[in-house]
Amino acid sequence: MKRIKYFFAVTVFLLIPLIFSSCSSWTVIRYIYESDRVKYKAEDFLPTGFASYDKVSYDHNKRILLWFVTDTMTVKVKYDDFYIAKKHEIEEIYDYLTEPVESDMLKGHYTVPVTEFEYKGFHFRVADGGDYPKEFGMVGYNDETKEIAYLWFHDPDQDIIAEPDDDKETAMIEFVEQNFDL
Repeated sequence: MKRIKYFFAVTVFLLIPLIFSSCSSWTVIRYIYESDRVKYKAEDFLPTGFASYDKVSYDHNKRILLWFVTDTMTVKVKYDDFYIAKKHEIEEIYDYLTEPVESDMLKGHYTVPVTEFEYKGFHFRVADGGDYPKEFGMVGYNDETKEIAYLWFHDPDQDIIAEPDDDKETAMIEFVEQNFDL
């Protein structure tokens, strides 16, 4: 009986790494990603299928300050041959804000201070249809590296991004720097 247990333990110990090594890292992470899309109410914004990509990376950050919780999701997809086609496809799928969004509660404060901005080589645009600034998404393109980045922000306690005296573009860049790993 002792030999059978030993044989079984060794077999399991050797098979588990073999099983996981046969899966790509994105295959394993995709299951977590799909769960997070639903959990953080991003299923209407973040893509589900990735076709013709060269590399996909996903990062979920959770920041907790006392009882305030901020969840952010960053998805970067690298394309080589299909980048231009995918970029045009995304332009057809998403609608984008055309005007900054001022706070309803605080005059002169902005929930979305700018609708487009540059950050780390990406040209970002804020997607239309969010609950600004509590839940919303941004899409960024980097023509040089042929990458598309999707940023999703979820914080039910967030009220503003920029105050009246803030430089609006700087405030938006600082918001991205504080919340996303790009």
